[in-house]
Amino acid sequence: MEPVALQWREQTNDPVLSALGHALPELVPALLAGAMAEHQALLGGDAKAVSQAAQRATQPAAIAFIAAAWQLQGHAVVPALAQRPCCHGCGRRLKLVRSSQFRTLIGRCGSYRLQRPYYTCEHCGGGYSPDDDAWGLGPGDLDPDLQDVLACDGVHGTFQDARDAVWRHLQVSLDDNTAERTTVGIGLVALGHRERRAAEPTRQLPPDPGSDTMLLAVDGGRVQAGGEWRETKVAVAGPLGPDQAVDQDTGRAHLLTGPLHYTADMTDTDHFFACHVRQVAEDAGLFHPRVRSVVLLADGGEWIESRWATLGLPPSVQVVDILDFRHFQQHVWAAAKACWGEGSARTKTWAHKQIDRVLAKGPEPLLKELSTIRPRRAQGRQEMRKLHNYMEHNAHRLRYPEFIAQELPIGSGAIEAGVRVVNNERLKNSSMHWSLIGARAVLALRATALSPPRCWEAFCATRPALARPASRHLTGLRGKAA
Repeated sequence: MEPVALQWREQTNDPVLSALGHALPELVPALLAGAMAEHQALLGGDAKAVSQAAQRATQPAAIAFIAAAWQLQGHAVVPALAQRPCCHGCGRRLKLVRSSQFRTLIGRCGSYRLQRPYYTCEHCGGGYSPDDDAWGLGPGDLDPDLQDVLACDGVHGTFQDARDAVWRHLQVSLDDNTAERTTVGIGLVALGHRERRAAEPTRQLPPDPGSDTMLLAVDGGRVQAGGEWRETKVAVAGPLGPDQAVDQDTGRAHLLTGPLHYTADMTDTDHFFACHVRQVAEDAGLFHPRVRSVVLLADGGEWIESRWATLGLPPSVQVVDILDFRHFQQHVWAAAKACWGEGSARTKTWAHKQIDRVLAKGPEPLLKELSTIRPRRAQGRQEMRKLHNYMEHNAHRLRYPEFIAQELPIGSGAIEAGVRVVNNERLKNSSMHWSLIGARAVLALRATALSPPRCWEAFCATRPALARPASRHLTGLRGKAA
C-alpha cells in the first residue's frame, strides 16, 4: 500500500487526492483492523447490531484520518528558528522546550493523540503550543467538535442528559462535571461574543427577514441564582407574515410569526436594551431596508416602554406599539372584583362588557365610563382610578380595532413562550438553583441554540473552544444545577 500511496502523491497536483494519498497508509489498515474486531456482528448480527458494529469498526480509521490530517498540515513539525512563534502575552519569541509532546483529546470517534512541538515564554513563564491554536483546540481534553455537541445538549436538557446523550449516540464516556463546565464555559464565550458584537462600530447588512413587518417583544422571568430570586430579561424578534392563520376561538385572521430569534440575560435594563435587544433585532433582520413596520409588543411595564426609543429604529419604519391584551384583561377584572366582589354576577357582566367594548371600539368609551363610576367600596374606587390611569397612559397601545384590522397580534404569546422555553424550561426545574455567572452563561447559550440554526452555526464558526475558560477557573462559579 505504501508504494502505491507514494506514487499517487507524486503524480497528482490535486490537493485532495494528495491528502488522500497521505492518509491511505493509515486509513486502510485501521479500517481492516476495526472490521476484523467486529466480525461476529458482520457474520451474524441483525440490522441494529451491524449498524452499531460499523460505528465501532470505523472509529480506528477516523482516528487515523485525524492523525494524517494533523501531520499533513505540518502541525507535528518544528518550524525553522526564524519562524519561532511569539508569545500571546508579551510578543517575545518563544523557546522550544520539546520538539515532540503528545496531547490526548476526546472526540466523536473516541480518544486520540496529537504530537506537536511545545514552547515556553522565558519572560511570562507560560507554556504554549501554537499548533493547538491553529486547530482551534482550547483547554481541557475534549476536542472542539465534541465541545459544541456537549454544550448544545447541555442547554437543551440537563447536564446529566447531555452526558447520557453523548454516550448513547457516540459511545463516549464523560462525567457530569465535564458536561457542566463545558456548557458553562462555552456559554460564557457566547455571552462575551454578543457583548463584542454590540460594541462593533460598523455593522453588516442584516439578513432579509422575508417580510416587511417585524415583531419585537420583551418580557421578564425569574430564576434562583446567586442565592436569591433574580429577574431574567428575555427578548424575541422575528418576521410577521406574509402567511396568515385564523384563530379558532375568535375567527380573526392574524399574521403568523416567522423564525424567531431569542436573547436573554440578567443584566441591568439599560445594558439589556443597548446590547441584547438591539442585537437580537439586528439578527432577525429588523434593520433590513425592506422592513416598513415594526410591532412592539409588551405588558406595559415602564422598564420596557421607556426604552423602546433607545433602539434607534430607522425614521422610515412605522412603529406600532401594542399592549398585551391579556394584561389589559387582568386590570379590568381586578377593578371589577374590587368594586363588586369576587365571582359576583355584576363583576362578570361588567368585565366582559368592557373587554368586548375595547376590542370593538378602542379605549375611549371605557375611559369615559370610568370617569363617572363611583363605587361604594374604598378599594373599588382606588382600583377604578388605577384602571383609568393605566388606560389613559396606554391609550395609544389599546387601539385594538386598528390592530385587528391590520391582522397584527394583540397577545404576547410569542414572548411568553420565549420566557418559558429560554428561561423556565431549563433554569427553573425542581430543586434547581444556579450561580449568577452560570445562569447567565446558560441563558446566553440556550437563546442562541433556540434561535434559527444559522445563529448557532455562526457562533460555532468563531471557534468558541479557543476562548473557553479552563475548568479550574470555573470552580466556585457553579450552583447546584442539573
